[in-house]
Amino acid sequence: DELGHVNWVLYRLLTLLGNPSPTLRARVIKSIAAIVEADPVLMANENVRKAIIQRFYDGGISVRQAAVDLVGRYALLSEPLFDHYFEALDERLMDKGVSVRKAVVKILRDALLAHPNYHNRAKICRKLVHRASAPKEEDSIKDLIHATFQRLWFDSAAAAAHPKTA
Repeated sequence: DELGHVNWVLYRLLTLLGNPSPTLRARVIKSIAAIVEADPVLMANENVRKAIIQRFYDGGISVRQAAVDLVGRYALLSEPLFDHYFEALDERLMDKGVSVRKAVVKILRDALLAHPNYHNRAKICRKLVHRASAPKEEDSIKDLIHATFQRLWFDSAAAAAHPKTA
């Protein structure tokens, strides 16, 4: 049974996330990403969600980065799916890893663009402004946040002012 085999492989991968090697844990997340690519609905699976969110707090930056990247690839498919991961993503805005923070900013930007009526939209904007105003934040992240607001405010306004005609 092919579905049973996939579930067994997924279960084995989820158990490997407890391995002491950060390199292996990061590779396991990338393997899970390959399975999820074939069936994105797996991102809504409670066991997968818990395991991936748990890796958001991993000691290895590469593991946190891989987990955030995985969520970024699939959580934007639907607003309810994004909502399942929002709080954990929000916390990663304070991650000590620059690459993790930058990836989260990009995901939040994409969420603002993809889901204009998302109920946490104001919270996302407030958190991004707070992050951009942090004195010790990397310039690359500040620039990304500024570009996000530029795109939200001015690209949206331009599109509304000049709708495309068929």
